[in-house]
Amino acid sequence: MEEKPLKDPTDGNEPHTKDPLSAHALEFYLKEYEFLRREVELAINDYRSTERNVVIAVGVSWAWLYQVHKEVPSLAWLAPCLFVVLGILRTYSDETFFRSAHQYLSRVEESFSQVEHPGGWEHAPVSRNWTRFSAVLFWTVLLVATIVVAIFEICRVPHP
Repeated sequence: MEEKPLKDPTDGNEPHTKDPLSAHALEFYLKEYEFLRREVELAINDYRSTERNVVIAVGVSWAWLYQVHKEVPSLAWLAPCLFVVLGILRTYSDETFFRSAHQYLSRVEESFSQVEHPGGWEHAPVSRNWTRFSAVLFWTVLLVATIVVAIFEICRVPHP
């Protein structure tokens, strides 16, 4: 049985072979797409805030520990490492959300796109390798730095 071309529900002009969406489904997917794009933007801001806040927490912790190092146990120098590990876990959670949002938004874009259409942002040929590499490098350097400082201070500081 030959598949008969159907009219595009988004503009009614160009035929395609996908099932047409009802008006309610079309409205739902467009609103959901808009909502998810906003949620991705908020998650990106949260991602950057996590990086900034962890660096601030580590710096403040080091400053405080440097001032009171004779009054606290030397193992207190491990606290900044904990901040970094929590930041890494939060970043991993954000990255998992980005991947699932990308997959879903790509599917939504595909349902609205013709062969000759660009396909939407999620289909853009953008290299995300540098972004991932820079994030891994950032967290690795920060974790190694906090561990090295902790080891140095634990070995150097006389125990109270």
